[in-house]
Amino acid sequence: MLDGKLKLTFEAGEVVVVSVNAGLDLAYQRLFESAREQLRQREPPIEAGIQLIVFGCFWLEAICNEALRDLIRGSMKPSAAAEAAWDTFKRAPFHAKFLTLSAFTKAPDAPRFDAIARDLTELFGLRNRLAHFKDEDARVAGPLTFDELLTRFDHFPDADLLAQLSPPTTERWALVVLDAIGWVTEISQQYFPSTVHPAETPEPDARAAENEPSNNGVQPTGARVARSSRCPRPLAIMDTKHSPLECADCGSPLDPGRDTAESRAPCPQCGSIKRAYFATMGNAQPSNYLLDNYIAHKLSELTQCHAPKLKDDHKWLNTFILNNVFRIQLPAKTRAYVFNFLRRTEGATSAYRAALSEIHEYLNTPRNVNSPYFRALSHIEICIAQCYQDYELLARASGESIYTQGDGSPEERLQIVYVDSKHMDHKIAGDKLPEEATAGIWITNTGVASARGALTFAELHGILCNMRSLAERLSALGPSPNGTSE
Repeated sequence: MLDGKLKLTFEAGEVVVVSVNAGLDLAYQRLFESAREQLRQREPPIEAGIQLIVFGCFWLEAICNEALRDLIRGSMKPSAAAEAAWDTFKRAPFHAKFLTLSAFTKAPDAPRFDAIARDLTELFGLRNRLAHFKDEDARVAGPLTFDELLTRFDHFPDADLLAQLSPPTTERWALVVLDAIGWVTEISQQYFPSTVHPAETPEPDARAAENEPSNNGVQPTGARVARSSRCPRPLAIMDTKHSPLECADCGSPLDPGRDTAESRAPCPQCGSIKRAYFATMGNAQPSNYLLDNYIAHKLSELTQCHAPKLKDDHKWLNTFILNNVFRIQLPAKTRAYVFNFLRRTEGATSAYRAALSEIHEYLNTPRNVNSPYFRALSHIEICIAQCYQDYELLARASGESIYTQGDGSPEERLQIVYVDSKHMDHKIAGDKLPEEATAGIWITNTGVASARGALTFAELHGILCNMRSLAERLSALGPSPNGTSE
C-alpha cells in the first residue's frame, strides 16, 4: 500500500475481514496541519486560512462519522438494524451527528459541550460561506474623484472575511477543531479504549517529555516524537479499537467491568462465560528503532525544523544575459565564470527552499510516510553541491583559498559534508558509515550531518545569503566610464 488504511477484524482469534480505505481522514489532517504551520509564518497567504478551515472541518467530520458509526454498530442488535440506523445518520447534518454522538458520553460536561457546540456553529457557518461563495461587497467609500481615489487607494480597509482567514483568528479556528476532536475522541475512548501491548510502550525520554502522548503510550498519527533508546524495540506501533464485549454463545453484549482477574462474570442471558472479542486495527506506525535502523540514520530524532527562510528568488542569470548582450562585453573566460556562478546560486537557493518545504511536509505526515524526507535529503544534497561548486569557481577565478584546512569554518564543514554525500561508494566500501545509516548525510533538527561533520541550517543560510549578495552585484555589471566593465 502506498497510502490509506489497512484494517483487520478479528473474531475468536482469527482474522475474519481484511479491508482497506483511502485514509481520507489522515489526508485531511495533514492538509489542516500543513495550513496551520504555514499560517505561523510571516505574511501567510489567504489560501492557507481557507485550507485550515475547510480541511479542519473535513477532518472533524471524518472523525465524528467514524466514532458515531462504531458506537451505533456496537450498541444496536441485530446488525441489520445498526446498519439501517447508520445509513440514516450518515446523511444527517454534521451538527445532528455531533449532538447524537455527544449523547453517548459517560461523563457529561454540559458547559464544555455547550462551548464546543457554540464554536462549531460559528466555524461551520464560515466553512459554508467559503464553500458556497458568499463573498459579499461592503461599501467603504464613495463618491470620490479620480484624484481622491488615487490618494486613498492604498488605505482602504480589508474585507471582514479576510480577518477570519488570517492570524490570529485562524489559530482560534484551529483550536476549535482540535477541541472538538478531543471531545469526540474522549467519548469514543469510553467505549473503545485504545491499547498497545505492554512491551510496545516505550519509557518516556526526558528530552521529549513535553511531546509525549497521553493515551497510554499510543503514538498519535502524524506526530514526530523522540523516544528513549532504552525501551524495547518493536518494529511498529498499532492502534487497536475494541468493540463492546459479547457472549460467544448467544451474542449478547457484556460489560467487561463485571469480570475480575480471577473469574469471568456469567452472561446474564445464557450463563456462559465464553467471550467473543472484536478488534479493528489501522494506522500502523513504525517505531523509532525501525525508523533509525531501516530507513534513515537518527530519523526518529527529526521532530522539528529550525531552518531560516530565504527571500524570494531573483532572476540573476536572465539579467546577466541581457546585460551581456546589450550593455557589456566580458571576456569569454570571465563570462563563463560569472555565468556558472549565477546558475549555481539560483540552483542552490531553489533547492534550499524545496528542501524546507519537503521537511515540513514530512513533519506533518504520519511516521509511515517517508518519501518527503528523502526528497528533502536530495534537495539538501543539491544545495550543498551547488554551494561548494560555487566556492570552487570563486577560488579558481580569484586564486584564493576558500578556507584554511582545520579552521573549522562553515566553508570547511560545507566541504566535508559535500564530500561525504558525493562519495557514498567509498564510504560504504570502507566501512566509514554508521552501521545503521542508509545515506552519507542525514537531516537533523538544526541542520545536516555526516559521520565526519555537521553544518547547521543557519550556517547554510548564511552561505546562501553571501552568494545571493554577490550574484546581485554580478548580474548587474555595467560599463565603466573608461569603457571597461565594473
